[in-house]
Amino acid sequence: MNGRLIAYRLRPLPWLCLLLTVAGLSAPAHGVAPAAPEIRIDPTTLYFGAATATHAKALEASAPAISRQAVPAAIREKAAAGGPVRVIVQLNASFHPEGRLSASQALEQRQAIVRIQDTVLGKLAGQRFKLHARYEHIPFLAMSVDAKALDLLSRTPEVVAVQQDSRDKPSLISSEVSIGVGVAWSQGLTGAGQTVAILDTGVDKTHPWFNGGGHAKVVSEACYSSNVPGETFSVCPGGVEESTAPGSGVNCQEFDCEHGTHVAGIAAANDGVSNFGVARDSDIIAIQVFSDDGFEVGAWISDEIKGLERVFDLAGQYNIASVNMSLGGGLYGNQARCDAANAPRKAAIGNLRSLDIATVAAAGNDGYPWGLEAPACISSAI
Repeated sequence: MNGRLIAYRLRPLPWLCLLLTVAGLSAPAHGVAPAAPEIRIDPTTLYFGAATATHAKALEASAPAISRQAVPAAIREKAAAGGPVRVIVQLNASFHPEGRLSASQALEQRQAIVRIQDTVLGKLAGQRFKLHARYEHIPFLAMSVDAKALDLLSRTPEVVAVQQDSRDKPSLISSEVSIGVGVAWSQGLTGAGQTVAILDTGVDKTHPWFNGGGHAKVVSEACYSSNVPGETFSVCPGGVEESTAPGSGVNCQEFDCEHGTHVAGIAAANDGVSNFGVARDSDIIAIQVFSDDGFEVGAWISDEIKGLERVFDLAGQYNIASVNMSLGGGLYGNQARCDAANAPRKAAIGNLRSLDIATVAAAGNDGYPWGLEAPACISSAI
């Protein structure tokens, strides 16, 4: 590929969040002054591939044909056992992160995605399936299908691959690591004027951590949660499966639902007195992406992607520096295998990265020495 390598200098908040969430840190200090500097923090540079608006069409022309992939046996077996099975369908459409395209090219790409989505859904007419998500910015669909509909998808030329839509668990967020955040604060890097998106179990926006000095830090909310008979039910207000209304991003009430509030506190708490998160002056976008199975909460990957697309849609309204995903599932010792198995989230994260929005995912919190969970293992995530 004859493209040039482009370097994007991350804004201050993303590299603070990198230190904050990749390993998982302790909660904001209570009644304790900021510690003396313990480490030196240097800005991070991210390198992107060679797709720019100028080169987009040439890249598309030179890209190799997408190879068809068989439907994984585990998905076929589950569908054959009675199904239905939740899947994410990758469509055979050209895709480049929108931040590298002109406005007209981005619009053209979205329209092409709509057309191929329409084609696939049209071919499924009369089959037993339920559409869960029709993504606007990436060429994917999320749905539940029975064995016959799954077989039809596997024989449809507009379909590249089918992966199972599984659930991630909240990642542990306690650690003895200290990052010496006083170094960043002393340089004026407090997150002022920036916003961090928290994709988690929701945020208790009434907590003093998020209302210091009379300033309400939660500026936007959303909820994406799924009602799946026999598996999960939605924890969104009113039991709906998605909402962007005020109050939709509040913490759910089930076990582990304090997780998102804790994560948001680590990231951006500021009660104006003594409890501070790393980016203490940043605002928060609270997006609840978990569902309840009656015993614990878990995030369907398809709902996580809805949350990522919501952040993308809000990028023109807020100065979003980073997305925090303190959740994970699976285990990958090879990044190429991770990227292939997590193509939908990789595409959504790549879109955000093309806008200089870093997606920071918890990694290593479960102590695995031989690999990383997804989405942390995805090459476009941090």
